[in-house]
Amino acid sequence: MAKDGSPPKMAAWSRVPDTERRYALLILTLVYVSSYMDRNIFSIVLEPIKKEMHFSDTELGLLTGPAFAFVYAFGGIPIAWLADRWNRRNIVAISITIWSFMTAFTGFAGNFLQLFAARIGVGIGEAGSAPPSHSMIADLYPREKRAGALGFYNLAIYVALAISFVGGGWLVDEFGWRPVFFTFGIPGLIVAALVRFTLREPERAPPPPGQSGEPAKLLDGIRFVLKSKAAIFFIFGATCTSFVGSGAAQWLPAFLIRSYGLSTREAGLILGPVMAIFAATGVVFGGWLADRMSRRDLRWPAWLIAGAKIVSVPLIGSFYFFHDLRIGLPIYCVGAIFGAFYFGPLQAMLQSLSPPRLRAMTAAILLLMINFIGLGLGPLFAGIVSDLLTPTLGKEALRYSLLIFSSANLLGGALFFLGAHHYREEINRATWDKPPAPASG
Repeated sequence: MAKDGSPPKMAAWSRVPDTERRYALLILTLVYVSSYMDRNIFSIVLEPIKKEMHFSDTELGLLTGPAFAFVYAFGGIPIAWLADRWNRRNIVAISITIWSFMTAFTGFAGNFLQLFAARIGVGIGEAGSAPPSHSMIADLYPREKRAGALGFYNLAIYVALAISFVGGGWLVDEFGWRPVFFTFGIPGLIVAALVRFTLREPERAPPPPGQSGEPAKLLDGIRFVLKSKAAIFFIFGATCTSFVGSGAAQWLPAFLIRSYGLSTREAGLILGPVMAIFAATGVVFGGWLADRMSRRDLRWPAWLIAGAKIVSVPLIGSFYFFHDLRIGLPIYCVGAIFGAFYFGPLQAMLQSLSPPRLRAMTAAILLLMINFIGLGLGPLFAGIVSDLLTPTLGKEALRYSLLIFSSANLLGGALFFLGAHHYREEINRATWDKPPAPASG
């Protein structure tokens, strides 16, 4: 019994039937698939757009990076504030509708400014997806299962990349680049209907003892992160990782087309299975292993991320260094497994560190950093370096630009390692996510 004589409160997640919890996770993962397809389909059409509109790599970097990422990153903060107060399911449904329409609109663009505006529109819509989704999953799953659940959720990234690379590559070769955006944008409206009419808003976790259950103020999440040494190390570590990963994801099709003379379809057929099989294996296995190892020591998820990031550097770097695709591609496949380890454990650790009323806001701060610097500047800087190297290296300039960028994972791994010790201390002080005390008598 509680001190006031009332029965102990059950955790919010314990009152959700397993079938409902799994269905919600599946639908939210499908939302993320739609989101990532619509943002990344642009990468498969970079070369056709470059040829038609005569853009430089710097201009292409602006379209793949800042045009989308800056709005997406900063838009997540006010939407997270709203998600901590309003129905998260409805926010997600509205967001899908916006980005689906704007993706389809991209196919009508006729110049740089119109493409830039369309990418901004996609970013506005997608800003409302991840923070509410992270918060909902955290309220559906206990801490010891959260990394696995968020690992499954982040599987969407590589499913989406596989579909966009293979399907987009085929569509470009058959019909040109404009129909790609119509084809990928419209199905999102079906996903929006599934969210709105088949999902139930999860019950929010109760506030920790002695704390108000009122929604957090806009600056509360920033204050929490600044006071948490573990959160700071993890967010900056993820930012370094995103800087490398986002730059590579946007430029890999163009790299294969330029350096190896592949068609758009051939590049997609190579990259699609890599993402669908190897990177997806990494994200699922990383979440499962983090849940399992955290039972021994709470620091293990951070250690796993640190080790995986450091190991991935020579593997992915070798892919760019070797000029024989038959040698480089198998090495890259192994590197992709380690490179994708971090998604589930990272998000689970941040959600577990966060008080329940700040979970959407903490997710938004993470996304602000990794998207503003990683997705926003990674592709842009890769394009700038490629342009700078082109007078000397010609069509191989992009290869060496991506090779240089891959080394940033070393710093990311070191930051996760440094954050591990603080994570264990802070999570042991947290008063939420504790199992209810057994009733006496």
